[in-house]
Amino acid sequence: MREINFRVWDNVDKKFISLDDYQKLGAVEIENDGTLTLSPRYRFLTSMMIMPTRFILSQDTGLIDKNGTKVFEGDIVMFDYEWTKPNETGIIQWNKDNASFQIKGHIPSSSMKHLSQMKIMGNIYENQEV
Repeated sequence: MREINFRVWDNVDKKFISLDDYQKLGAVEIENDGTLTLSPRYRFLTSMMIMPTRFILSQDTGLIDKNGTKVFEGDIVMFDYEWTKPNETGIIQWNKDNASFQIKGHIPSSSMKHLSQMKIMGNIYENQEV
């Protein structure tokens, strides 16, 4: 069984944050709609909801690129094999209809199995022009 990891993009501060930053406050719960709820360590304090408009969760795909870097939803990858155009890129995204990760902008979608031949070039949060 694989460990499921997330990273969190802060839309206000425009940077990735660590869940450890919030776990110091208490438990972090992730709802199905992406809402984060902080439950404080002390019961006399109330829970605080953090809406997905500020914090965006990206899930780890469980795969790595050719450099051994974990690949997350929202990453921009460059293809590095002979049958692609030079500098061709795609964006890792979740396809709810197929219940799988795929590479947007690239056909065939089965290319996810070739991630070990690709490299991460950035992500859609820090590279808004993509």
